[in-house]
Amino acid sequence: MKKSCLLSLLLFTASVFGRAAEREHPNVLLIISDDQGIGDFGFMGNDTVRTPNLDRLAEQSALFTNFIVAPACSPTRASLMTGRNHMKAGVWGVGPRNNLMRDETLMPEFFKAAGYGTGYFGKRDGIYLLEMEAWERGCDEASHVTGYVHKDATSITHTGMVPRVGWTCDVDVDTSLDYIRRKGDGPWWCTTAFILPHLPWEPAEEFAQPYRDAGCSERLAAVYGCVTQLDDAIGRLLRGLEELGHADDTIVLFMSDNGPSYKNMTDEDIANRNPLGLRGSKATAWDNGIRVPLMVRWPGHVPPGERPQFVTVEDILPTLLDMTGIDEAEYPEHRSFDGISVRDAIENPEAEEIERSVFRIAISGEGSAGGRKGIVNDPGQITMAEQHVTLRGPRFKYHNFAGGETALYDIDVDPGETTDVSGRFPEIAARYDAELERTYGEIIDTGRAFRMPIVKIGRPQSGYNTVWGAMAQRIEGGLRGVGFFGVRGFDAPGDQATYNVIVDHAGRYDIRVLGEHIAHGRGWQLEIAGEEIPLRKRDDDALVFGPTQLVAGDLDVSVSTEDRAETGEPPMLEKIRFYPLD
Repeated sequence: MKKSCLLSLLLFTASVFGRAAEREHPNVLLIISDDQGIGDFGFMGNDTVRTPNLDRLAEQSALFTNFIVAPACSPTRASLMTGRNHMKAGVWGVGPRNNLMRDETLMPEFFKAAGYGTGYFGKRDGIYLLEMEAWERGCDEASHVTGYVHKDATSITHTGMVPRVGWTCDVDVDTSLDYIRRKGDGPWWCTTAFILPHLPWEPAEEFAQPYRDAGCSERLAAVYGCVTQLDDAIGRLLRGLEELGHADDTIVLFMSDNGPSYKNMTDEDIANRNPLGLRGSKATAWDNGIRVPLMVRWPGHVPPGERPQFVTVEDILPTLLDMTGIDEAEYPEHRSFDGISVRDAIENPEAEEIERSVFRIAISGEGSAGGRKGIVNDPGQITMAEQHVTLRGPRFKYHNFAGGETALYDIDVDPGETTDVSGRFPEIAARYDAELERTYGEIIDTGRAFRMPIVKIGRPQSGYNTVWGAMAQRIEGGLRGVGFFGVRGFDAPGDQATYNVIVDHAGRYDIRVLGEHIAHGRGWQLEIAGEEIPLRKRDDDALVFGPTQLVAGDLDVSVSTEDRAETGEPPMLEKIRFYPLD
């Protein structure tokens, strides 16, 4: 009997150590919400919104409340996936300003090189560029909804287009859990990137009605309904992780990508969503645009509790590589990180603060990145003085406003950024001013900031052959960017937009210039590599040029008008499309 017990104990011990050896590297589940502000959580002091699952996760995690992202989704997610300042990665906004360059090495590529399975499910910002989808940037599998379709959407997947039935947040959970289930013992890296609670605020009625019953306005009930529906989906994701036996061998990290949108909300409703009284909103460089909670859970390894230490989104990639024990020798070739590992702070609530700072820039509004025209001809000519840029440290935050005025705020005592303390701390203000100027100069010197994506021409697949109007590398005359994708003008001599394309496949092409009120412009010209292409046909919203022979390589494409436009609204160039004829 004693021998039998001893044998059982030895077998159990061997089994435990065997599993430990197999689990040399923990799994990673990265959860991202969209436009969820720091005040949109129960555990952050909002007494109206209901987030029971996220509240529970906060209790189980290292909770960082001084965590800084970027003011909008694409910049934050670019920094998350590269460990680098988003401007250096080519991203300075959304739409065409989301120029995540092809030579950047993304988070899944690091984990795949170390033998991890890699799956990405949900919003695709930060993981793709034009023709390069997630499965071409390190992911074994992926599924994305383009835009913000919250129900019955169609997903882009690594196997083709898939129509979905049901709420997108539930689809993202289902696809994530299915991937985790099939990966078994792993190790695996999985990202679930929700589009909730981004506009449009159209939650399931079961989540919105309780807020109406509690007296909330229709608008507030809608946004809080989205938040609670997101919370419900995250709860199901975490329960599924536990049912699959991976709660203890998985690092779970949760974050939001930027501050809240307050579109069409009353001051009273905004105040309800902003219990900390922070200044600004999504797209601004004020703290309410860039400060969100960060949670890191790993049972037995990460002591739960609040962390006051300063952390930035650039830190996530180097931190996860450190925590998972991936050796630097296994890293793929990559550009240098701007972030650092904050593993010490995650594992030790008493870890010392690291004095450092992070650069941020407003994405829209007054002082927005690149200026009002929306297209930058020469990044070296865009000065700090005409933009709203900040340098954020653990305690202090320094602002350079459009127009050149500056201010220093003590975030510890004034989180709402209301009182300029540069007079009380002149040495700190001077140090931050010099560091901000130096950091901005270093970003410009990379040659990667304020540039538009360069489209490839030749293949019949997504991401090829369509150049959006706002992707101009240079504009002249009275042209200006309109919204995310267009460029308006072309109503006077000298109005010209110039684009760069990469022709993968030489051959004959028809080229169409599409937009609004095209017929209002006269004397339209299209030149490619300095050669004028004949205009064959025109109507109110399209110009057809060609056919013409294009050689392989990098080519300049310019669209211009010679004569003053006829009466009417100035034309808007929406896109240029290339149609292969061979």
